[in-house]
Amino acid sequence: MVIKRAKHQSKFTVMPNAIFTTSTLSAEACGLLAYFLTKPPRWRIDVAEVQRRFGIGRDKVYRILTELQQAGYARRLTPRESDGRFARPDYLISDTPLPENPDTDKPDTDKPDTENTDAGVNIDTPVRTDIPKNRDGVRGCGRSGSKNDAGRDPNPLVEALRRVIPEDEDQ
Repeated sequence: MVIKRAKHQSKFTVMPNAIFTTSTLSAEACGLLAYFLTKPPRWRIDVAEVQRRFGIGRDKVYRILTELQQAGYARRLTPRESDGRFARPDYLISDTPLPENPDTDKPDTDKPDTENTDAGVNIDTPVRTDIPKNRDGVRGCGRSGSKNDAGRDPNPLVEALRRVIPEDEDQ
């Protein structure tokens, strides 16, 4: 076999050979993935347009998208409208397999982190109740006398201690 390659100056796409040599993708999925990768970054998949372009049915487009998702080359995104309703689904398409469990901005719900790394405080550490109260009735905060407009101490540590240690507890 002889392969002739032209030198392209514009309107061409570079993609890894692994897309075409992997055994996890069918020929249809390779072709549709290659088509998606020719599109600009913010382009949205329009199933009706893909149907017209390739002369295939809606179910086949969704079957191929599912195959790309299972192989890791696509991820279905379900954005929400400002009123909370689901918006039209979108897809993240990649030229390499995406990680299975991406890290999200939202906290883990299965096994949430118990350490507050932002404040440098570990909530698993037991609260000490043997610290004596100062003249204002707050434990371990030295002098306290400067209050803000709401009548609270401006020191966030003092406020945190007041929430954790009850005021009426005598030492």
